[in-house]
Amino acid sequence: MTEQEIRELVAGQAERQALASAFYRDPDIYERDIDRIFMRSWLYAGHQSEIPEVGDWFLFEFAEESVIIVRSAEDEINALLNVCRHRGSRVCVEQKGCSKLLRCRYHGWSYDLQGRLRAAAHMPDSFDRSSIGLKKIHAEVLDGLIFINFAEEPGDFSSVRDGLADCLRPYRLEDTKVAHRQSYPIAANWKLAVENYCECYHCAPAHPEYSMGHGLAHEDSRTEELYQKVMARAGACGLSDKAVNRMYLAAPAFGADFAFERYPLIRDHVTGSEDGKPLAPLLGDVKDYDGGATDLQVGPVTYALIYCDHVV
Repeated sequence: MTEQEIRELVAGQAERQALASAFYRDPDIYERDIDRIFMRSWLYAGHQSEIPEVGDWFLFEFAEESVIIVRSAEDEINALLNVCRHRGSRVCVEQKGCSKLLRCRYHGWSYDLQGRLRAAAHMPDSFDRSSIGLKKIHAEVLDGLIFINFAEEPGDFSSVRDGLADCLRPYRLEDTKVAHRQSYPIAANWKLAVENYCECYHCAPAHPEYSMGHGLAHEDSRTEELYQKVMARAGACGLSDKAVNRMYLAAPAFGADFAFERYPLIRDHVTGSEDGKPLAPLLGDVKDYDGGATDLQVGPVTYALIYCDHVV
């Protein structure tokens, strides 16, 4: 589909209606989504607890890109494109590891944890190693959450950090660790997954277990009183009673979206467990269960559900 055809499709889109099927099925539109949205947005790559020691690394793979997330000797978290500068081979082929040097198995070129080329056998004396290291992309850490951005000049991440600081501080997410990881490949366009997450109209019929304990699955009129009680208790429990919404057009910069919103749990649930009972010690500086849950969003496609004792 040509650029002009896409523009005409956008111009003909009815407001507050589902997108035309081409937005979900056309490969040219998908490639533009990758290039113009994902490659310019802040993307969640992992948690700092996954690389606690110098030399620890893991791979973040997205679309056709592979990125090495590594902790350097300077205790920095770097994001390096997993592409050897010699012949384009993958430098790291396992999903995670710990290395003093990142060594390509093809011709043995080796890079340090900052991406600088340290060894390249049989090269002429005129060869300048300093000019040909692994390409580094932008990386930022928000309360232990690692975000990366492929753009040369990404949206300012400090606006995200500053905008969420007070809301996230009580949870001390930097002190948490990944207890379990589960991947659910979806045979669908990414927009369908995002649209599904952003509405809870489907929750009651499609997720009865979730709906048993989460007020978001029910009409506001049924949960408004509970919401007010949660907000009234928040301060005493060490939690924020604020809501923040700087998403999409309201974002301070492209791809630097963020939102923080709380809502009540119901039927005496205090957390997101199946029976609503505590799963773990309270997070960070949280003093007690306040009967609520938190939706967090950073960037256009990173979502988290924060309870008083764990995060999903």
